[in-house]
Amino acid sequence: MRDPAGRWQCRGVRLLVIGWIVTTPYGFAAAASASERVRTMMARHYVPMVTAGWAGVAGLAFAAFAMHGMARAAVLALCAPLCGLSFWARTDGGGGGGGDDGGPDPDDGPGDDDVDWDRFMSDLDRYAARRREPVAR
Repeated sequence: MRDPAGRWQCRGVRLLVIGWIVTTPYGFAAAASASERVRTMMARHYVPMVTAGWAGVAGLAFAAFAMHGMARAAVLALCAPLCGLSFWARTDGGGGGGGDDGGPDPDDGPGDDDVDWDRFMSDLDRYAARRREPVAR
């Protein structure tokens, strides 16, 4: 029978590796986004950065399903941080979008000035009165 302490130690190492794989993409992306110099460099080299990120995702999937042993652990450990580059996106510096002409947004719906409130309330009263009438069977 195997040593119980050794079995728990092996599980601890596995949990550590799983924790590394799950958290490092987000940690890497958060650390990169915290530095103005790194963000500027990543914006200049956007396509290679995103390509490296998706290569990290592909390497992670390949290692998880097709590799075994120490090579698998090494590839997983190296590719996990690269995955943080795969969801990187360029922005315009927080300006709130490109072509804002100052007009109303078509998704906003009607404003207070566009609604005839007297008509709306009379329609609502008629609707409520119809709902209170008993239904003929």
